[in-house]
Amino acid sequence: MRIWQLPKRLRRLGHISYNRLFSLAIAAGAIPSHQDYTRYVIVGQSRCGSNFLRGLLNSHPGIIAYGELFRRYGELNWGLPQYPATRRQLALIRRDPVAFLEQEVFQRYPRHIRAVGFKLFYYHAANPEWQSVWRYLQERRDIRVIHLRRRNMLQTLVSRRIANLTQQWSLGNPHGRPLEAGPIRLDYNDCLRRFNINQRWERETAERFRNRPMIEIVYEDLARNYQGTLQHLQRFLGVEENSVTPQTRKQMRKPLAEQIANYAELKARFHGTPWAAFFDE
Repeated sequence: MRIWQLPKRLRRLGHISYNRLFSLAIAAGAIPSHQDYTRYVIVGQSRCGSNFLRGLLNSHPGIIAYGELFRRYGELNWGLPQYPATRRQLALIRRDPVAFLEQEVFQRYPRHIRAVGFKLFYYHAANPEWQSVWRYLQERRDIRVIHLRRRNMLQTLVSRRIANLTQQWSLGNPHGRPLEAGPIRLDYNDCLRRFNINQRWERETAERFRNRPMIEIVYEDLARNYQGTLQHLQRFLGVEENSVTPQTRKQMRKPLAEQIANYAELKARFHGTPWAAFFDE
């Protein structure tokens, strides 16, 4: 619904944020609404294609995919340009994150919205004030879990390092030129430590939500066939199947051997280990 489709008394409020106007319209009965939709959470980590996945989900007319709501205590970023955070929302997420989820995230929506969710990385909501978020997700049997991971953990590590160097975390133009960055050097021990941490996070997530509806999405499969992967995911979310459109693009398209200055050295040291496959491009 556009602002000009709202009753005249609500149109006068067009200067306020879209989400607040949206909520007022629902409360006023201007938009038929419901809460009988699928609730979900995307669990994973940075540089595993979460922005790519969110863009695909948000291109579906019946799905809302919010961003990293619990990334940093004291901040709130919905991850959608038409949803600026309000002071009331910020105060609520600080004071009572569960109430924030129930009142602001999983609120009433127009009837065409069939699935609503957000991103939560393994290391998010780690501060004591937000620990209840993880308990809430574990206890709610009606919340579906999308476990997003990247098969090649080395790609994740390289992507994160380049994003830190360039401060470019998401490229919004799916048809633009990829980011150019020089080769980087990686420390063997740091790689080994991060591989083990990533593996532990993945196992803990599988264990945490073992009795919940959960689907695993692998980035490499998503990138290779996003339409097919999203068809399967839409069935999991219980929404009408629709074609989807990418909203972002890859930052780097060079092979790892060109992105890592000491690639040959690392490949030799990881030979014969469980991580050797990361170097088989």
